[in-house]
Amino acid sequence: PVQVRLARQLGRAGDEEIVLSWLRELLQRHPHEAPMAWLMLAELEVKLGPPSRARIALRALRRSNRRDFARRSHLLEAKLEQRHGHPHAALDCLRTFGEGGAETAEALSLEAEILASLGRPADALATAGRALHIDPGDVRARALVDRLNSREE
Repeated sequence: PVQVRLARQLGRAGDEEIVLSWLRELLQRHPHEAPMAWLMLAELEVKLGPPSRARIALRALRRSNRRDFARRSHLLEAKLEQRHGHPHAALDCLRTFGEGGAETAEALSLEAEILASLGRPADALATAGRALHIDPGDVRARALVDRLNSREE
């Protein structure tokens, strides 16, 4: 739909707050809009919005008939839980995400960061290594490995 294309363009321009507000309004008026609009809203709510709004968008994603969007909702929920200081809940969300298909570097990097924050550096290094195996250019995993290795020296 035209609205989703416009939101993407605004997002690329760096106007995330405007896109967030616009998507909220669009989906309040047209809740059966394309799942891509709900995905965009969920990603922005997790990043910028309050947890209550993020959870509404995540539930809508899970109800979509797109399995990949429903699966992505678990990764987004893990980010939300981590952002709000709930590392164990975030790990639970990542486990659910992992049950839905192949591992991703993004999910593994997040898991590694959480494990490091929980004082489990060996597990964090192993998980970051798996992320780098999938995507050698993963900046988050590389930075974590460097940080953890520098602590050991």
